[in-house]
Amino acid sequence: MDNEEIIKLDPSLIKDGEIMLKVLDGTEIAPSAALWFYFRDLKSWRLVISSSYFNKKNPQDCYKKVIESINKQKFIRLYIGDITLLPADDNLINILKVAIRTDKKSISGIRFTSSVINGVLIDDAYIYRLS
Repeated sequence: MDNEEIIKLDPSLIKDGEIMLKVLDGTEIAPSAALWFYFRDLKSWRLVISSSYFNKKNPQDCYKKVIESINKQKFIRLYIGDITLLPADDNLINILKVAIRTDKKSISGIRFTSSVINGVLIDDAYIYRLS
């Protein structure tokens, strides 16, 4: 890893991500994976949500459903630009599952930093769920 500094994940976003996961658990989305992931190329954190629901629907419908969920929560400061939706079989999710797995319905708080999995650098991640 080079000397590029990683932007710290704001603790309020960690809480918002947990609330968002709980909200989505009550919908047909029912995420199988949810985590904050630092994307080096964007120099930014994104709340990554993965679900088999996203495999069946077009991306616009998926984002629309997530936006509706965000708008129902007055206490969440998340914007759709903070969120990346991935199908359940996405490569990033599968790579992370090599190292970490959680229960299907649990919400963990696992920090995973400065690691390489199958040749893929993981600068930083905060994992709620990987099932």
